Amino acid sequence: MMDVNLKTCWLACQAVGRVMIAQRQGRIINFFSNAGMHGVPGYPAYSPAKAGVIALTRGLAVEWGPHGICVNALSPGFAINPLNQDALANSARRRADPQTHAARQAIAGRRVGWVDAVPRLQCRTVDQWSYQ
Repeated sequence: MMDVNLKTCWLACQAVGRVMIAQRQGRIINFFSNAGMHGVPGYPAYSPAKAGVIALTRGLAVEWGPHGICVNALSPGFAINPLNQDALANSARRRADPQTHAARQAIAGRRVGWVDAVPRLQCRTVDQWSYQ
């Protein structure tokens, strides 16, 4: 869990950071989860991994900001994806799964998004950023 969610984020940031520092500009968007701020029952490794992404993003923003690099994090919220699609479709399983149930209860209107909307949101966010 830590390798997938935190270590890969760190390694990717290191790789692109070297280039961006040399160019004196760049934009990095890391993805995190609200689980990194609140915790999720039944997923004890996921929450600290995502909390690590938040801390990493904050640290890199401070360290690399003077080099013209903007580092931010985006939490798209709970989204339907291939891993949870079946659980969400089945109301009995939806109530039984603590993560799915807790996530849906925390969403205003109980409506969830679709994972394919995340890249569009990311591109729109990047387009709105500009350098001075």
